[in-house]
This record gives sequence, C-alpha cells and structure tokens, in this order.
Amino acid sequence: VWAEIGRTSNISGSLVKTAADGDATPTVFRATHLLIPANTAPTAITQLDDAVAGQQVTIIATNATNPSTLADSGNFTLSAAWAPGIGDTITLATANGTAWYEVCRSDN
Repeated sequence: VWAEIGRTSNISGSLVKTAADGDATPTVFRATHLLIPANTAPTAITQLDDAVAGQQVTIIATNATNPSTLADSGNFTLSAAWAPGIGDTITLATANGTAWYEVCRSDN
C-alpha cells in the first residue's frame, strides 16, 4: 500500500495567462490556459509565444467584443478557422514549440 506524503512541482508562475489587448502573439510561457479578453479592434493570433515542445494550451474567449481569432494556416493546423463567441474554447498542442495542432474545441 502506498500513501502520498506530499507533492511538489517545478513549475513556477501562473498556469493561466491573459492575452493583452490586440496581442497577435500572446505568451503561453508555462501556461495551460490562455484567456482572450476584449480587444479594441479585431485581432488574429498568428503565434503563441514562449511555448515548449509537448505543451498543450486551452484558449478561452472571455468577452464577445472583438475576440481574437485563429486561422487554419501558418503556425496553426485546425479543423477550421476559429472565430469564438464568449465562452468558446479551443485546445491546441505543439510537438516543437512553434507548430500548433487542434486537439478539440467547444462552442459554448
């Protein structure tokens, strides 16, 4: 019988990041979730900065005002372009830190 005595992690910093207004390349450094707030103008995300090989990130649209979009091109291989409404999510994974592949999405 095994009993867990404690648990530690070598991850420091927040696992949830929030993209800045109009940021087309938001950081996902050590993040598992990226919140997309309102933008003052339409914004297309073209890359997720500071990623590492093997990382998976869930992007969550938290506002309906000019939410950031993702195209099925460039650094992203998606089932279709992502133009979210409030509460919609998309989960992406990268094998090399730069090319991202859709794992799943939810239209909430």
